[in-house]
Amino acid sequence: MPRALPPLEGGPTSKSPSISPSVVESTAGFSAGVVSCLTVHPLDLLKNRLQLNTQTRSRRGDSFRIFRDVVRHEGGVRALYRGLWPNMLGNSLGWGLYFLFYRNAKDLLQARKRTGEYLSSAEFFGAAIVAGMCAVLSMF
Repeated sequence: MPRALPPLEGGPTSKSPSISPSVVESTAGFSAGVVSCLTVHPLDLLKNRLQLNTQTRSRRGDSFRIFRDVVRHEGGVRALYRGLWPNMLGNSLGWGLYFLFYRNAKDLLQARKRTGEYLSSAEFFGAAIVAGMCAVLSMF
């Protein structure tokens, strides 16, 4: 099956420049952060409204009532996405950096192995922990 994108790793028959796997995975993480934020942001608004409601007890249908009231009285569907940009910036950068650090950590661990050897589950787990810590620390 032909590839729609240039190869990740250039070969002798490749006429197009290769794309670094770190760039590919960082872009994928950044894109995933944007898509997940766009998808889940209205639910985050709902969660905040439910948490701030200290006047009445929760009842069946509160979630739909809150969505309906926000859309009717606070500016339509656009009101569900109020405060989106800071949230999206943090999520997309966080996931992009996580995948960048994860790829680099896996590459460092793989470089220590002989040809044909694969990383163990513990090494994948360690790379994920290091990537998560690096992504969090780089956001400050």
